Amino acid sequence: MKTNIIPFKIKNLMKDVNYLKELRKEISDSTGIDISKKSKRQASVDLRAIYCRIALDNTNLSDLEIATTIKRSRTMVLYYGNEVFPQVERTNKKVFDIYLCLAEGVSLKDFHKIKHINTKQRLKELEAQLETIKQLNESSVIDLRTYIKNL
Repeated sequence: MKTNIIPFKIKNLMKDVNYLKELRKEISDSTGIDISKKSKRQASVDLRAIYCRIALDNTNLSDLEIATTIKRSRTMVLYYGNEVFPQVERTNKKVFDIYLCLAEGVSLKDFHKIKHINTKQRLKELEAQLETIKQLNESSVIDLRTYIKNL
């Protein structure tokens, strides 16, 4: 008699593999870079590093199982996660922001919307400061002209 009950370990394994597929799709959709393709471009390497770090931290998959999801060797997964990722963290703020979003489960589209809203708010603040400076400058020029006339 066959049952449709999937053992717990296999069910979790499938959930982790699906999580990594979604993660890879999110990276590809937002950046236009397929991290499973062979490429030595810095952007591809950095994105593979954040993928591997998230996969190592957030799944129960082995390094070999993670490697098969991006068509790399297990040693490359460890290299990306343990060696390249700290360099990305120190040197590439944009990619590290992507990592923070993905690690927290925030959609990159939502992140870009929030970033856009924050940029608009900052622009309004800067425009208000510019107007204040212009007003101060105009009043200073008027005072300076009267001072020069009095000389």
